[in-house]
Amino acid sequence: MKLSIKLPLAFATVLVLMLAAALFGIYSLNQSLNSYQTTVQTSNDNERAVGDLTIAFKMQVQEWKNALLRGKKPDDLDKHWGAFGKQDLAVSQSAKKLLATLPDGDSKVLLSKFGEAHARMGESYRKAFEAFKAAGFDPAVGDAAVHGMDREPVKLLDEAGDKIAADSTSVSTRAAADAKRATAISLVLMLLASVVGIAAGVLLSRSVVRQLGGEPADAASLAKLRKGYPVRYVEAPIGGFERFLIGLNKSASVRVMQSWGIRLPGWFAQLPALVPELQLLRSAKAGTPNVYADCLCAPR
Repeated sequence: MKLSIKLPLAFATVLVLMLAAALFGIYSLNQSLNSYQTTVQTSNDNERAVGDLTIAFKMQVQEWKNALLRGKKPDDLDKHWGAFGKQDLAVSQSAKKLLATLPDGDSKVLLSKFGEAHARMGESYRKAFEAFKAAGFDPAVGDAAVHGMDREPVKLLDEAGDKIAADSTSVSTRAAADAKRATAISLVLMLLASVVGIAAGVLLSRSVVRQLGGEPADAASLAKLRKGYPVRYVEAPIGGFERFLIGLNKSASVRVMQSWGIRLPGWFAQLPALVPELQLLRSAKAGTPNVYADCLCAPR
C-alpha cells in the first residue's frame, strides 16, 4: 500500500475509534438521563399523588366528625354530610387513577387494598350516619359505629407511599451508577483507542523507514563502521529537460538557425535573462551537494 494512503488511513482509523468511544459514552449518559426523567420522575409524581390522596382521605374523615358534632342543626348537617360524600367520591376516583399508573409491585398491591378498605369504610359510615340520625343525632352512637375504621386505610396509604419512595430512590441510585459506569467505559475505550493509535504510529513509522532503506545509524551498525563516520547525501542528477533548457540558448543548432535568418521565438534569446538561476545548474554534479542562494539579482 502506498504511503500516501497509509498515513490518512491510519489517522482516520484512530479518529473513528475515538469518535466511537465518545459516542458510546454520550449514548449511555443519555440513556441514564432518560431513565431518570421517565422512571424516577414518574415515581416522584406517584409519591406526591399518594400524599395528596392521604390528605383528601383525612379531610373526608374530618367532614364525618364535623357532621357528628354539628349535625343537630339541619343546615350544618347537610353541609358537612354533603362534603363527606364529595370527598368520598374524590378519594375513590383519585385512588383508581393512581392505581392505573403504578407499575406492578408491592405499592400497587397496597393501593389496591386501600381502595377496597375505603369502599368498605364508606358503606360503614353511611350505616353509622343512619344510626346517628335514628339516635336523635347523638354523636356517640355514630362514632361508636365506625370507631377505628379509618386506621387501616391510612396505614395502607402510608405503606404505599413509603414503598413508592423506596422504589424511586432505588431507580435514581441505579441511574447514577449507570451514568458513572458509562463514563468509565467511555474513558477506557478512548484510552484503548489512543494506545491503538500509538501502536499504529510506531508500526507505520517502521514501515516508512523500511521503505526509505532504514535508519543511517542502523546501516552503519550493520556495516560495523566506527563512530564519527561521514554521512553523504546523494541528490538526483539533473534530468534531460533541465539540461535542454540550460544549453538551449547557446547550442550550435540554435546559432546555425539564427545565421540562416530563421526567426526563433523571443523567449529563446531571453531565456538566460528570464531564468538566470538555470545557468548555475550547468556546473552541478550528480552525487555532490550543491547549495545556492538567490538574491533576486543576476548571478555572476
